[in-house]
Amino acid sequence: MTTEQPPVKETALLYARTAGEAFADQAAFFRSLPPDAWDGPTGCARWTMRDLVGHVVGEAVWFAHLVREVTADEPPLPKHLWEELKQLPPDQIADRMDAAARELPANVEAATPEQLRRDADLGWTVMPLWQGLGIGLQEAVVHNWDGRIGRDPDATIRTAWAKILASRMAAFAPRVARSNAARQFPGRYLLDVGDGIGPIMIVAGPDGVHVEPGNTDNPDVTLHLTADQYVRLIDGRLPLKDSIARGRVQVEGDTATAEALNQIFLGIAN
Repeated sequence: MTTEQPPVKETALLYARTAGEAFADQAAFFRSLPPDAWDGPTGCARWTMRDLVGHVVGEAVWFAHLVREVTADEPPLPKHLWEELKQLPPDQIADRMDAAARELPANVEAATPEQLRRDADLGWTVMPLWQGLGIGLQEAVVHNWDGRIGRDPDATIRTAWAKILASRMAAFAPRVARSNAARQFPGRYLLDVGDGIGPIMIVAGPDGVHVEPGNTDNPDVTLHLTADQYVRLIDGRLPLKDSIARGRVQVEGDTATAEALNQIFLGIAN
């Protein structure tokens, strides 16, 4: 039995183009901010807007250049650049993000599938470049929401972006799940995800978290979510107690059991 290979170039381009859209959209958002917003809150509890902006511009520039490092053997960007980017005036930060948003898909377009299969060092792990671009997409889209939620309590991730990220969640969720919390709150959590995603079973237990798309058997609790909510839940950005109380998330079963998912998926840099 053979496993069908993913369409590497098409998938890499989808990730790169969508990340580019999210970076460009956030650049426009940064340009719109009044001066007093820079010390305001974001979706990352420990970061002000200034902290978030400094991180996101670095991610945009780095991922765009990473493609050239892997596919064209270009040298890494100098380490001092990252601090320099953080110190730029807001309009120049937005300009750098816009440029990176255009460069990222263009660099992927110029690469061959064989080049996109080469390993990329992401700092905390190594994976084929085309898969690593999915991490870039995650950074672009989720941090786009992080910026907006600080000023708009009703901000959501665009459905089109969330659906693309949702296709990665089955592989991503076990990587970011907190193993101690999975042992503390074992169970079968059925996520009934709309927007064409379908059911997702989260199984937590002594050996961590497993994700079983399509499985609806014997859940301890069922949560009805949109694609946006599903992505934010796994990324630690969907406070379930509040969302359930406000009727934004419907639950079948014990709500306290459902809320344990916030302990299992606590988030990164959050």
